[in-house]
Formats: sequence, C-alpha cells, structure tokens
Amino acid sequence: MRRWLYFSLAIFFGLLIASWITHGRGVIKNDPARVARMRSNGALFMREAHAAGLDTGNSKGLGILPVMVGTSLRVGKMTHRLFERGINASPIFSPGVPINAARLRYFVTSEHTPDEIRTTVRTTREEMDQC
Repeated sequence: MRRWLYFSLAIFFGLLIASWITHGRGVIKNDPARVARMRSNGALFMREAHAAGLDTGNSKGLGILPVMVGTSLRVGKMTHRLFERGINASPIFSPGVPINAARLRYFVTSEHTPDEIRTTVRTTREEMDQC
C-alpha cells in the first residue's frame, strides 16, 4: 500500500511540475518583455548592491541573487530582522555552502519595482551593519 501511494504521488508531482514548466514556457513566449524586465531588475539589484558595498559573489544577476553574509548565526539574525521589515530573503548556510560562507538569497522577478529593489538593498545594508 505504501509503495503504491509513493508511486502515485511521484507521478502526480511529476505531471504537476511538467504542467508548470509548459505553462511557464508559454508565458515567456507570449510575453518576452517579462524576461527583459526580470533581467533589468536583476541588473538594478546588482548595481545597487555593489554601490552599497554588498558582496554578491559571482552572481550574474539573473533572478536569483546572493548577498554574502559570513556566519550562519549572522545570516539567521539577518533573515529574521529583514522579515520583520517586510523583506523575504532565504538564508543559505552550511552544509549548503561552506562554513562561514553563509548568504542571503533574493529572488528578483519581473514584477518587482525599482523602488522595491532599492529599498531591499538599502535595508539589507542597514541590517548588515547592525548584525
């Protein structure tokens, strides 16, 4: 019974993911400006982050952007403090990355506004200085 359930769930989720991918390709094909906006927003995040003195590692600025923080304790504190200020950043720490190479991961989309991106970078800098 358990094997059947796992097998059924695996098929269901596989089909669900395939459906999402197909839909996503259609969205990109029908609205290529969306990809251009996402790339533009990623480039803006990178420019603002570098101007604020934030280390973005070797990111190319294509949607998923890291800000290097250092220790796992610091990234945990920063994640919590940023969330309290309305910013959702994913903490990435060991063993996902080397020890003392923890980072915040931001997902920048085509729907973010330049003001939201600038506020996020400014707030991240402020919290980096506090933690």
